[in-house]
Amino acid sequence: MGARGSSLVGKAVVDEQLMPYTSYKKHDILEMRLRHLHGLGGRFALGKRQFSSLLQEAEDGDKLHMLFDTDKNGLVDALEVIASLTMLSSMTIKDKIDVIHSL
Repeated sequence: MGARGSSLVGKAVVDEQLMPYTSYKKHDILEMRLRHLHGLGGRFALGKRQFSSLLQEAEDGDKLHMLFDTDKNGLVDALEVIASLTMLSSMTIKDKIDVIHSL
């Protein structure tokens, strides 16, 4: 079967709240990583304030935080957010893999 017999189509639907992140470039992702490491001390669990600091956004921070906080405990995983936004970015596949493996 393999690739010739597959009927799967590689199309993803991006939540409209995440659409602005599809234009992120490599330097945007690397700056976010630096904010995580230096500004937030590399912490794993982010509350709303730390989450907004990571993204440098105050306005949609609460809505986005709720999107990532699937278990509703008030915290999101920093590496999960960085990996997700990396995958949404306009970086090349190789750069995306490099960033995610470095997490």
